[in-house]
Amino acid sequence: DAAGAWSVAGLAEGDYHILAVASGYVQQAQSAAISGDSTQSLPAFALAASNSSISGSVYTNNAICPAGSTGCAAFGRTSIQDATVLAYDDTLNATDPTAVLPLYRAVTDSSGTYTLTGLRTGSLYKVFVNVSGYYVQNQSTLTVAGARTGFDFALKPKPLDVNVFGHPVSTNYEFKITNYQQFSKGSAWVGLSPFTKTTSTDVSSGFIQRPDSLGINQLLLGYPLSKLSTGTVYTLHLEVQPNDPRSPLVIKEVAFGLNLPNNTCQSIDQALLGDESAVNAQGQPQNQAPIDISGGDSGNGAGISLPAGGVIPILSSSIPSMCMSETDASAAPQVAAAIRTSGITLAAFLSGVYSVKLSSINYTQKGVDLTLSYDMTNADLSDLAIFSYSGGRWKSVPGLQTVDPVLGTISVKGLKNLASVLALKGASGTGMMAVNNGNGYSPSVSVAAVDDVGAFAVLRPSQVSGGAFSGTTVRVFNFPNPFNLQTKTVALNATSLCAGGATSAVTDGTVIKYEIPADVSGAGLIRIYTLAGRLVRELDAGQASASTCYYTTWDGKNRSGLPVANGVYYGVLSIGGAKQASGTFKLAVIK
Repeated sequence: DAAGAWSVAGLAEGDYHILAVASGYVQQAQSAAISGDSTQSLPAFALAASNSSISGSVYTNNAICPAGSTGCAAFGRTSIQDATVLAYDDTLNATDPTAVLPLYRAVTDSSGTYTLTGLRTGSLYKVFVNVSGYYVQNQSTLTVAGARTGFDFALKPKPLDVNVFGHPVSTNYEFKITNYQQFSKGSAWVGLSPFTKTTSTDVSSGFIQRPDSLGINQLLLGYPLSKLSTGTVYTLHLEVQPNDPRSPLVIKEVAFGLNLPNNTCQSIDQALLGDESAVNAQGQPQNQAPIDISGGDSGNGAGISLPAGGVIPILSSSIPSMCMSETDASAAPQVAAAIRTSGITLAAFLSGVYSVKLSSINYTQKGVDLTLSYDMTNADLSDLAIFSYSGGRWKSVPGLQTVDPVLGTISVKGLKNLASVLALKGASGTGMMAVNNGNGYSPSVSVAAVDDVGAFAVLRPSQVSGGAFSGTTVRVFNFPNPFNLQTKTVALNATSLCAGGATSAVTDGTVIKYEIPADVSGAGLIRIYTLAGRLVRELDAGQASASTCYYTTWDGKNRSGLPVANGVYYGVLSIGGAKQASGTFKLAVIK
């Protein structure tokens, strides 16, 4: 309004990005986590004036300029109209990995030219061009006061891929091909893995077209589950002809089986742009690479999300990709090995084992977000977490893990390594990390590996590392309770066993006391949830020693630093990555 104030009403619980855009100013973005029936106030957007822009043209080089063509220059260039141009401030990305990066966008006109305006002077911008059928190309440039002109892109055609997703549906193992319009014809076979055509079954006649729940046509193949044997891996082998008859056949193979309910390999060159405002034909954000195109509403909601600036491609001639499969825990070798060596049981697993591979990318400090689906019918929201398999053991993935009990998913943000999420320190030039020169990111020339592979699952922490807690009872409680969100001094019962020896604590919320018996120690973590199971806050309780009591405080604020709504919440105490059997307590907020 006239005072610069704004508001958005009627929001459901969830994570939101808010973007402030004004002509002649640099865009600014913030994030907010909405929980409960509360009104939240964000810090003011302080927009800086801008007079910087980047402009150029997008074209493709022709070996021979076609006779009678329009828009074809003397040097065999054909301008590309309606090309999408996206850019973000890579200097901001390098200096503040937690910043939400606004995406600047433009579309080329009939002469193939574009202009990005409202940029910050002196920043390094990473600019991407995305055109169907061509490699996604990116270049970086520093902005100057005024116009940076002639920043051109010469695109190269990229080979087609078949976007195919497979998972069991009713009595069939169903395969969906979402980009079948790009092909004129094709053939398909099913056989044992490794695939041999001479011993396989031709299933080419089994394809049908059918609209999904959104009315989008998909090409479907149903293979009877009755023809599959438990513990056996099969291959769907596809050979398809692109619409251009001069193009070679595209060959794609997809492994599947009764114990392999979900499997996909897909290019993520468009997803790494981080454009969550754009959606695909199935209505999913373009920055997501799902294991199941049906998504969490009717299928498996697992996948990788790539925030703007989270990863960069390592070569302009390679196509970044993501492969993800789910193997039933009963058939996964990582589970069998852990049962033999760690005393873990199959009952600890709330999901199958997800194998994830990212190829031809480098991570920035922002990283990627991993989401896994779990079995909602057997889940206790206070006793589930994402674990990774490394060194013969299952270990809890560090960082904030968010549970969505409606979709039956759990997510962790900011992964910068899949092979060993616990080992990576995140320094530039290590692992598959991009090089940060303080003004932006560039691919690391010292990294020889192009694939990062990891195994993940949703487990019950109480049944990991020796099983459920069996020592003298852990006690955890908070006081005052109920409590308001006003500043108060709370008296503590200082004893020689309580760490710190303080006699009082000042807090805007409540004090949490937890008592650790003998034979229990490790890193302490307290998670605060709504009664619906949505994570509100994660409190670092520090390193807990045996036979010691501790105090910590919760100020009654959520992850965004905003006061929570009135109501009842519950806390869960974990020590050493394992939820304690008596480590759940309720907190009541009154205002």
